[in-house]
Amino acid sequence: MALRTVLLVMYRKIVAQSWLLLLKNDGRVCSYAEYSYENAVLTAEACGAQTVVVEIPESGPVSTKSCIDICRSLKKKDSKTKVLLLCCENSVEAKNAAISAQRNKIIDDFLFFDTSWDYLMSKLEATL
Repeated sequence: MALRTVLLVMYRKIVAQSWLLLLKNDGRVCSYAEYSYENAVLTAEACGAQTVVVEIPESGPVSTKSCIDICRSLKKKDSKTKVLLLCCENSVEAKNAAISAQRNKIIDDFLFFDTSWDYLMSKLEATL
């Protein structure tokens, strides 16, 4: 299988760094992280991301609406980019936004924070 370039746009650096390490060791993807949501679209373009995972943080300065807007911008910039939304399974607002975004083809899929590694990898593999 050819390597796919994945960008993680995440607020929680320790989680992103853990994922980066696991993805590097897995060997199926080339992965990057962006912690500044304002730079997400530019970074996706710069690293040639084919798949972008955008986290809707549970807290912090980034809103659910901002995350959806980033996803919309990513798709507008390159409709071939696969966009996955990562959200808290306990947040009604985030779940509803993810469902709506998928129905409206703003994202390709979504997953929850409590996702297993195998499930995450299956979602990434589905973007090939």
